[in-house]
Amino acid sequence: MDSKEQSLLKRVRASDRSAFKELFYDFHDSLFRFTVYRVRDEDIAEDITQETFIRVWKNRASIQPAKSFFSLIARISSNLCYDHFRHMEVRRRHKNSVPQHGDSHFDNPETGIQADALQAEIQRIVNGKLPEKCRIIFILSR
Repeated sequence: MDSKEQSLLKRVRASDRSAFKELFYDFHDSLFRFTVYRVRDEDIAEDITQETFIRVWKNRASIQPAKSFFSLIARISSNLCYDHFRHMEVRRRHKNSVPQHGDSHFDNPETGIQADALQAEIQRIVNGKLPEKCRIIFILSR
C-alpha cells in the first residue's frame, strides 16, 4: 500500500469527505469489476458496489489505515454478494412453495374464499400487531 492511500484512509477516518470521494474514484472501477465477476449482473454489481462504499463511510471510524483498502472493500463486497445469493435462494424456495393462482386447489371456490379470508387475517395482524419496523420488513418482502 502506498503512502497516498494510507493518508487518504487516515483522513476518511477523520470524516474527510473529499478524501472519501478520492478513494471512491480510485477504487470504484476495480471493485465494480470484482463484483461483476461474482454476481454476473452489472446492475446488481453496481448496487453492491454502492452499498460497499456506503458501509465504508458509515464505519469509517474503524478503518485501519495500515491495512489494504482494497482488501477491506473486497471483503465487504464478497459478504454482500453472499447475502444477495442467499436472498435469491430464499426467494426461489418461497416462490416454489407458494401455490400459483392457476393451481388446481384454487379451482375450488371454497378454497379461494378461505385463501381470501386468510389473506385478510394476515393483513389485519400485520397492520395491527407487528411493530413498525417488522411491518415494513414484512411488506417489503412481498
